[in-house]
Amino acid sequence: MGDTKRGRERKGQKKREQRIRQEIDETLDAADEPPVSDAESPDVTETDLENVSIVTTEDEEEAA
Repeated sequence: MGDTKRGRERKGQKKREQRIRQEIDETLDAADEPPVSDAESPDVTETDLENVSIVTTEDEEEAA
């Protein structure tokens, strides 16, 4: 039996569907946890409030 253009197109479509299904399965099977980084974590023991302004609820009500 000869090779037909329709047959080649159908095979290409099937391969695309298989790739999409495989990608979906890999995504769904992936761990829900983010990847662990080898970089050191930043030191957050000290808080730097130099550029932070604190607004109380009373100040917000007066501004409205």
